[in-house]
Amino acid sequence: MSGTSTNFHLPDECWESVFKFLNKAHYLDTLSLVSNHFLSLTNNLVSSLKVSDKTQTLPRLLTRFPNLRSLDLWHFKGDLHALLLQLSESPSSSLDSLNICIRNAFPADGFRALAPKMQSLKSLALSNIGAPITIADVLLVLQCFPSLRELDLHCYKRGDSNNAASQGPVSDTDIEALSLALPKLRKVKLCGDYLINDSLLFNLCKNCEFLELVELSECRMVSQDGIARAFKLRPNLTSFLFGNRLKPDISSVFIASLVSLKQLTCLKLYSTVSDELLFSVARSGLPLRKLFLSNCSGYSYDGISFLLSKCRLVQHLELCYSAAFLEDKHIKELSKLLGNLMFINLSGCYQLSYLSFFFLTMNCPLLNEINMGEAYFYIPENELLDSLTDSDIIVNFQVKSLRLSSNKGLMDDNVEILAKICPNLEILDLGSCKRMSNGAVEVLKICPNIRYLSLFSHSEVDLSGMQNFQFPNLEVLRLSLSEIDDKALFIISKSCPGLLEALSPVTNPLKGALPKAGDFPPLDAHGLSKTTAYSYHMFRL
Repeated sequence: MSGTSTNFHLPDECWESVFKFLNKAHYLDTLSLVSNHFLSLTNNLVSSLKVSDKTQTLPRLLTRFPNLRSLDLWHFKGDLHALLLQLSESPSSSLDSLNICIRNAFPADGFRALAPKMQSLKSLALSNIGAPITIADVLLVLQCFPSLRELDLHCYKRGDSNNAASQGPVSDTDIEALSLALPKLRKVKLCGDYLINDSLLFNLCKNCEFLELVELSECRMVSQDGIARAFKLRPNLTSFLFGNRLKPDISSVFIASLVSLKQLTCLKLYSTVSDELLFSVARSGLPLRKLFLSNCSGYSYDGISFLLSKCRLVQHLELCYSAAFLEDKHIKELSKLLGNLMFINLSGCYQLSYLSFFFLTMNCPLLNEINMGEAYFYIPENELLDSLTDSDIIVNFQVKSLRLSSNKGLMDDNVEILAKICPNLEILDLGSCKRMSNGAVEVLKICPNIRYLSLFSHSEVDLSGMQNFQFPNLEVLRLSLSEIDDKALFIISKSCPGLLEALSPVTNPLKGALPKAGDFPPLDAHGLSKTTAYSYHMFRL
């Protein structure tokens, strides 16, 4: 009202609810610049922090973010001992998760100083790169954090000739002491060829009564018989992830131990997998929800189809780079068995066409994410699509993420049909689809909710169709190694007002050359980069 002073005040709880709703780091970065009040509120919402060599004021950062729960020191290459001492001097003691990589001398005193401040630490990732690590070192760390529920242990090297790690095998007594230091352990991930052996796995299963998940990756000193012996002590495991390349093939003893885990809901195998194993899992009636057979070999359509016919609760299925035998007719039948499916990865199944996509979206009503990269994705002639019209398309509003990178047969008209089937797409990866030109723009018009779009490595990408249209929801546009010019960038800047990140082959006058494809930040579970890349506003002309 004119001439009237109105004192408007919104409680902090309301502001925090609004900020939590945004739930994106780059929005919090922007909001923190508005005022000291907003800076204080956004500081309270930061729960994780990655520390690099450039981080000089760790205690101040820990004080700034009072609700910090996760600290990642894996990329830190400086003086780890000094950093741990800084951490021990911080008033913060509420960390739940810590990730540490030993690159130089083991910082025993640093861990001892840190121990009193982190008695409640729940998750620890410990690895060594280029530095020796002994069982005494590992035992010291575990004794510092007696409340651990999750342990990710990577021991890659045995050490040099002057190190205790190279003075013969680790004793069973030391191994048992290590397992006894983990009374509350629920999840363990083991990788490496030192310390991690049959004895360690046996003692973990023997002494960790709450153990639910076991993951073994490239543990060359863990045998099939050792796994079978350990699992007899812990039949209530719910998740088993096995990434050893087995020679010889999986044995009947191993299979018997696997199917004895009657509560198993997650099974991941990166190995030689036989139909015999899949038949046995199917007959055992395991309550599988997640099945990973990525990069496996040795099984056939008969094995996987029989398993899925018996395990009808599967929600997450990965057959990437292991099921090249799959054809459209197979996916048609398998999709009828997957009424609960929410995620599927068929990357590298190069015999699949558009029809496989159609069967999945038609028969799997809960499907949210589809990855069919490096399929051929051609449209078959004289098939269902010859008579398909817009009115015939069965629309699936549930699918939000579609990854089709490196599909040699995918063309503009094809991808427009896919978009009409899945109009609620938010994530679309069309990287290296060489036969496409302007199809991506048409998809943006059909799917207005798209916030991540990859056109990586497109030699003939045409974005002129963006002109005179607005795509306010697009936040990330990946154009690395694609041939676009200043005119295209100008059109993008006018048509995508909400764009937060963009990568392209042009030169940024303020930042220098933009990163190459491999430098693009990794995606999180929502398909967005974990770290903010280059602000697109740099490109505005």
